[in-house]
Amino acid sequence: MNVNFFHDYLLALIKDVASKLDIDSRWNQVAAVSFSDRANVEFYFTNFSTSASLQMAIDKISYGGYGTNLASALNLVRTSLFSAANGARVNDKTVSKAVVALINYPSDDPVVVLEEADCMRNESIGIFTVGSGSILNRFELAALASSTKNMATVDSSRSLPTLSDPIKRFACGDDNNCIINPCLNGGTCREIANQVICDCLPGWTGSFCNETCKNGGDIIFAIDASLGIESNTFFNVTNYIGNIVNAMNINGNLDGPSFSRVGLFTYDGNSVTTYFNFSTYKTKSQIIAALRVPFQSKSSSRIIKALETADLMFQREDRVNIPNYLVVVSDGDYDESNDGLKNLWLKSVSLREKGINILSVGIGSAPYMSPQLTAIASNGRSNALIVADAQSLKENSTVSFITNRLCNNINYCSSNLCKNPETCTSSVGNYFCGPCPSMTTGTYCERGCTGEIDLAFLLLSGGVVHRERFQNLTNFAISIVESLDISPQRTRVSLIFWANEAQVAFNLNSYTNKYDVIQAIKLLPYFMAGGNNMSGALRLLRRNVFNQANGDRPNVKNVAILVTNGPSTIDVNLTVPEAIQNRIDRNLLIPVALEANMFNSFELYGIASEPKLSTLVKVEFFRDLPAKVPSILQTVCNDCNQRLDVIILLDISGSTEEESLNNIALTKQIIYGLPIDNDNARVAMVAYSDDVSFQMTLDAQIRNKMNLINLIDFNAAAGKTNTPAGFDAIINNILNKRGDRNDVPNYVVVITDGESNVNQGQTIPKANIIKNGGSIVVAVGVGYTPNRDEIRGIATSDNYVFYYPPTKTAVEVANSILDKFCN
Repeated sequence: MNVNFFHDYLLALIKDVASKLDIDSRWNQVAAVSFSDRANVEFYFTNFSTSASLQMAIDKISYGGYGTNLASALNLVRTSLFSAANGARVNDKTVSKAVVALINYPSDDPVVVLEEADCMRNESIGIFTVGSGSILNRFELAALASSTKNMATVDSSRSLPTLSDPIKRFACGDDNNCIINPCLNGGTCREIANQVICDCLPGWTGSFCNETCKNGGDIIFAIDASLGIESNTFFNVTNYIGNIVNAMNINGNLDGPSFSRVGLFTYDGNSVTTYFNFSTYKTKSQIIAALRVPFQSKSSSRIIKALETADLMFQREDRVNIPNYLVVVSDGDYDESNDGLKNLWLKSVSLREKGINILSVGIGSAPYMSPQLTAIASNGRSNALIVADAQSLKENSTVSFITNRLCNNINYCSSNLCKNPETCTSSVGNYFCGPCPSMTTGTYCERGCTGEIDLAFLLLSGGVVHRERFQNLTNFAISIVESLDISPQRTRVSLIFWANEAQVAFNLNSYTNKYDVIQAIKLLPYFMAGGNNMSGALRLLRRNVFNQANGDRPNVKNVAILVTNGPSTIDVNLTVPEAIQNRIDRNLLIPVALEANMFNSFELYGIASEPKLSTLVKVEFFRDLPAKVPSILQTVCNDCNQRLDVIILLDISGSTEEESLNNIALTKQIIYGLPIDNDNARVAMVAYSDDVSFQMTLDAQIRNKMNLINLIDFNAAAGKTNTPAGFDAIINNILNKRGDRNDVPNYVVVITDGESNVNQGQTIPKANIIKNGGSIVVAVGVGYTPNRDEIRGIATSDNYVFYYPPTKTAVEVANSILDKFCN
């Protein structure tokens, strides 16, 4: 500003404001400091007691030249003018203390300026900033002002006189904002430097005591101050955080679980600057004032520095049993060479395991933003807010997105899809169903299953699985994980990936929740090339993954899903022996063969556990992989919920060997779905053709499901069909005899074509004896044209009649029967 503008407009504005004030030692006193490269006191509060003398003194203020040492001027105002020795009424609480800063150029040292402004606010000195001209630091003006309402700018010094009335209203409090009390719910209104402050009653918060905050917490805000952030964006972010803080319950004299404490720092690629810790400020107004921190953009962003700093801050000042929250604000960029998405996520996992809830706010539309901000946020996308620009942060919805989570205002279980409402747990920003009741699992506890599974994925990464197809494999694994109840007590998950060599990506005890398991799968590396060392993967599974030191539980079933699209090419002769050793160790192996026409059938069958109709999954095209998830889940999680005594009556007089093999396959599938290993279910069996050729009672002491399945391997016995003889064996040797439990229901499953031709007239009467004795009889008619009259006569009712034509698989029919038993 040149000397003419200084006298014609700036001093004219000051004189006009002074003329509107009642200058008197009892009412208004005015002092002045001028500054350029240094600051000078022009006059003190007590120098002039009339308007005329004050006007004359203002006219004598001289032009100081260039320079904007605003920091020195503010310090002089605070330490010299506002002192009792120089006439300030510092001990009179009815006297407002106000400063009007008139600026037409950015200050020499904005950092020190804002430090001085912070000191003024702590001493309850209100600040009104006036900027004129086109070369202004608007962020500095806004940060210096007591509130955004106390800032005014004009494009030219010629327009300065238009600001006389706003400045006068600021100095005198002429707006009378508290005459009509805007504070709700019993709040008390007071006005400081033209700003309304509502002192709320307990239980209420917000600008006008119109909000609730159910719970408190220790909250850290981490603001990105990197090169990608502009000053206006930074200013909008600090205002946004101020709006969030305004909704918190903050009272420095109260330290209970309903009250919050706040800390704040900025970060970039090289440094972190902590502006205040949890114990620095005690009141909401102090914290909001202190948010006007300087903007210093130095280098690219490194969010991992924010995570590391927050970790240390929580360690130093944590309150026991009080929730911890970290709110990370970023433009989404990060240093890939130093950090990488995986390292960033792993650090966030370590914080979450310490009980720190992470919320992320992304500003902009960079393609890399969503993956990394979602990766660090607790519960993923549900706690990551992405906005197009900083202006969007002014919207109420963006503020409530964070405040509802920090205050725990929403019970996310009030509307949920959990099959058993008592299993719903409300968490930060979301809910989850779990822990699921006994014998259930799934996202909504909707699937019948013990849910206690140690589950390993083995994924071929590289070689014949091209990069663009590898995501099909990881998505497949994620789909299965999403359908299970993941926790240390229920289902644990591990993953092996391999090409030339096999590696453990993570163990059964590496991650404790579904979100982190899914994120770990998404970050699985891909090998550009390599062979297929399937035997190495199976060896690693047996020795390392299913190992108690790495989270394996001795009394929980082990299941491994192996996905590959080609046969072994390395140590081929060891693949099947390794699979056999896994099965000996009671590890259930489910190979998923992609593009199965390329495979060695012997190798596939050698890998798969029994019953192979369930455990061997063939997929013709990669795109068909998602369709196999339900059947694989059925295999993984086919546990029954009931105690049962099951007697299988098997007709092995099939006209063809294929028909007999199908009947045996169905028998194995039924047995596979029963809870035999824990003695909830016991199985007896009678096989017959002309006469009974095999029978096993309920006390056979075979309590291992796989051993029982391997025992069932009959040859077709061409001949007649003597179904009554089979019923006699059940009546005389099994029911109410060895191993039959009085307090457990009996099911008799008859697998036949319904064409009895020995003592045919006795078939249904013998079945009736069994039914009248209290057993439920299930009849399965096999083949294209079973005798439906006989099948229906055998069964307890039509609800227990099933048909097994060649167009259906043993798995389909067995699952239908098991549904009757188990649900």
